[in-house]
Amino acid sequence: MDQITRLRDQMEACKTRYPDLRFHIAGGGPSEPPTQEAKEERWPKRSICTPFRQAISFLGDGRVIFYEEMPRSDFIVGDLTTQSIRELWDSPIVDRWLFPPRGKFAGAPCFDCPEFDECHQFQGWCLRDAMKAYGAAFTAPQECPRQRAPGLRLT
Repeated sequence: MDQITRLRDQMEACKTRYPDLRFHIAGGGPSEPPTQEAKEERWPKRSICTPFRQAISFLGDGRVIFYEEMPRSDFIVGDLTTQSIRELWDSPIVDRWLFPPRGKFAGAPCFDCPEFDECHQFQGWCLRDAMKAYGAAFTAPQECPRQRAPGLRLT
């Protein structure tokens, strides 16, 4: 019995026992990768990369991390025990993450992209998804139309 069928059976048993609960299974398995045309249509409409554009993330000891899903030492950008939020927000280290030089992307699809500056100045690239899919922050995420490597499936 596959996992989805087993889960549905268990949910039906719960519905019988607890009729006031509501359950829903979305999807039913991994989706197909988007077509090149779909990537090209979606990319300009992508969400903004939130670190230091809309949010700040910090650890319990006051260290500030660039992205909350990656509390690794190479993503530490400051320390609230010694710096103010304003100092961090406007710091050179944060700017280097938000607006990395093209050279950081050597060998990646971004390196020779004619839209590099526009891409990084406004919405940004999702370094979290790039890290998860390819093990490197300085590459295009899977959603980018210039990214041709499949990477690890994220959904």
